[in-house]
Amino acid sequence: SSLLTRTKDPRAIPLLIRQFQGKKTNRSTEISVLSQIGDQTVVDLLVAEYPKMNNQDKQNVMQGLLQLHAPEFVQLAEDALLIKDSSLVRLAANGLYQEGSDRAEKILIDSLKKEAKHPYWSYICNELMNFGTSEARDALRLARTSKDSNKKSAAINALRNMQQRSPGNQYIYQANNFVKQEKWDFALRYYNLALEADPDYATAYAGRGNIYIRQKKYKEAKSDFDHAVKADPENNQAHAGVAILKILDGQIDEGVKYMQTARKQFEPYESNKSMMSYNIACVYGRAVEELSKKTEGAKDDKKKEEYESQAITELQAAVKFGFNDFELMKKDPDLQAVAKSEEFQKLLPKPNKDRKRPNLDATQQIEGGGGGFF
Repeated sequence: SSLLTRTKDPRAIPLLIRQFQGKKTNRSTEISVLSQIGDQTVVDLLVAEYPKMNNQDKQNVMQGLLQLHAPEFVQLAEDALLIKDSSLVRLAANGLYQEGSDRAEKILIDSLKKEAKHPYWSYICNELMNFGTSEARDALRLARTSKDSNKKSAAINALRNMQQRSPGNQYIYQANNFVKQEKWDFALRYYNLALEADPDYATAYAGRGNIYIRQKKYKEAKSDFDHAVKADPENNQAHAGVAILKILDGQIDEGVKYMQTARKQFEPYESNKSMMSYNIACVYGRAVEELSKKTEGAKDDKKKEEYESQAITELQAAVKFGFNDFELMKKDPDLQAVAKSEEFQKLLPKPNKDRKRPNLDATQQIEGGGGGFF
């Protein structure tokens, strides 16, 4: 077979076809050589025999059709995407991406809409992510609402990876660095550039919304957080922004309940647990602050104690998951109402003149759609 693959002598095709037809299984050698030296006759034969083959031989045929650049590959790939075989699904999805046509992309999109019960949706979602078109993004957003947990998780991960490949991503790093330096105008400039490059960039909307809260531009902040939640419903930073705006508007319990409900939506898919817990702590911190301004008696005092306890619990979880930007934590306006408590102080490291402030802005704020809530 090695000699034939080197010489590619077409005179060997009839003999190889007879050998192929004389066997029912384990025909990988014949399929491989035929794929390298064959013609349309070979393609027609492989396609005709394909339905009767086992999955391993089907995989070999599809690889062969890819090598031959045969358009019949697309036809077989459409069915292979729904077979409960990881190798076949992966090969079909990747081959369709390599083929690169509108038809190939549509087949991937259509397969994602079907209700096949297999755990290999990530291969389909990842190749749609690689296509990167608006149609692919819309299909992934639809799959994100699926009741199939495997499909939903695969779609969410693909959308987040697509966001990290966004042309606006380069500006987020600069914006977050300026946020750390409290240079709000510069930060806004880079968030705006990110949104010019990618109008659907949830992280940029959430980051800009944070600054608008700092500047007490609550109407603009609400618009940005709403955009962020629409673009990425699992973005915990955006949900924290919506909740805090409700609290600042006097809807304290509603804001807390909103975050508690939203948490059920985003927590299972959040990879950056430390920033997720930190953002939730900020919501409780704002609730404590607003309750402290009220003078309605014991009922509010009890709620204030409850929310303060929840804030500390979330901060403890954040530290457990790796959060260590304690300078941010100490001066964060969302946490000032709980910052003097004994439990809060216990979370802070002992003074160390040589301690350097960690730089989390360019990594932890982007990973998983999260980010510190400032």
